[in-house]
Amino acid sequence: MFVPFSSSRKYILTGFLLCALHLVAGSITAQYRYVAGGKLTGGAGHTLYLSPDTYIPNTAKRLLDSVVIGNDEQFRFAGNSRYAGLYSIFIRGQQPFLVFFLDTVPVSIAGDAAAVYRSKVSGGEDQQLIYHFAAMDEGIQQQLENSLLQAQRAQRKNDSIALRRYTAVIDSLNRIRARQTTAFMVQHPAAFQTFQSIELFLGNLVPYDTAGKYLAAMPARFAANPVFERLARQVAGHMKMVPGVVIPEIMLPDTNARLVSFKKLRAANKYILIDFWASWCAPCRANNPALQALYRQYKPLQLEIAGISLDENKNSWKEIIQQEQMPGVQLSDLKGMNGRYPQLFGIRSIPAYLLIDASGRLLLKTNKLQDVSEKLRQLY
Repeated sequence: MFVPFSSSRKYILTGFLLCALHLVAGSITAQYRYVAGGKLTGGAGHTLYLSPDTYIPNTAKRLLDSVVIGNDEQFRFAGNSRYAGLYSIFIRGQQPFLVFFLDTVPVSIAGDAAAVYRSKVSGGEDQQLIYHFAAMDEGIQQQLENSLLQAQRAQRKNDSIALRRYTAVIDSLNRIRARQTTAFMVQHPAAFQTFQSIELFLGNLVPYDTAGKYLAAMPARFAANPVFERLARQVAGHMKMVPGVVIPEIMLPDTNARLVSFKKLRAANKYILIDFWASWCAPCRANNPALQALYRQYKPLQLEIAGISLDENKNSWKEIIQQEQMPGVQLSDLKGMNGRYPQLFGIRSIPAYLLIDASGRLLLKTNKLQDVSEKLRQLY
C-alpha cells in the first residue's frame, strides 16, 4: 500500500528544508490583509467567529475575529492574518463550522446559519482547486470507508480470509488515490491543495522524498503557516533516518508494565524487526499470519520481533496480542501516535517496519512486509 522512502538527494533536500525553517522565522512578521463576507440566512443578530483553527471543537478554537450578523443577514470580516491557509467560521453556541481558504483574495460565503458547514465559498484559485480535488477524491474516499468498515467487521468475526480480501481492496484503492494525488500535485505544484495533500498523506500516498521536493519549492506565502514548519521538520527528520544510521536507544514497557531495553535485545540477537502496529489497524492485523511465519523461520537464526503498539487502550492492545498470538516482544507506552518513538522515527502510517542489526544500525525502513522478507533473505 505504501511507497518506501528512497532518494539519492536526501541530504541536499534536508539542507533545503532547514533553510526553509530559517525563512519561516524571518517571515513571522508578514501580514495578510483578508476580507471575507457574505450572507447567512436566519443568522441576524448572531455572533460569527473567524478562527485559524479548523477540525477541532469550536470551544477549543482560537479567535482571530468576530462580527455580529446584521439584520439583513449580511456579515463582513476584515483584518490582518499572519499566514495564508485554512481558517474556519462558526456561530457562537453552535457545533458546526465551515472551513475555507483565506489569503489576500476576497472571500464570499453564502449559506444558512443553521447549517453553516454547508455554505458555498467563492474565492480565488486556491479555493477552487480545493473544491476540485475534493470532488475528484470523494468517490475513492467513500469506497475506502466502506471497505475499511467491512475489514473491521471481518476483524471482529476473526474472519482472516475476508480481512485479507478487504485489505487487498483497500490497497488497490490507495494505489488509485496515490496516482490521482500525484497527478494533481504535478499539475498544481504551487497550490495550497498540494500543500494540504502533503499534510494528509505524508509517508503514505506521498513519499517523504517527494514531499521534501515540493516543500523546498513551496511559495513564500505559505512559509509562515505553522503546518509548513511542522511538515518541514518531519521530512527533515525522516531523511536523517536512513539505512546505515544507528538508531537511538529504545526502552518501553511490556504487557506486564516491565521496562524492556533494546540494548539487551540487541545483545541476544543478530537482528531485530521493529513492528509498529495497533489493534485498530486492519492492514496491520492482516499481516500477522505472514509476520508469524517470518518469526518461526528466523527466530532460530537469532531474529527477534519487537512490536511497538500505537494503541491508547491497554485492554484492546493486550486482547489482540493474546487473540492473534502476536510474535516476539510486545511493547507500548499507550500514547498512540503521540508517543516518543513514532515521533522520533517519523512514523506517519502503519504498519511500519524497521530492521536493525545487533549494533542498532538501521538496515531497512518500510511499510511493506514483503520488503522485510526480501531483506531477510539477503541477510541469511
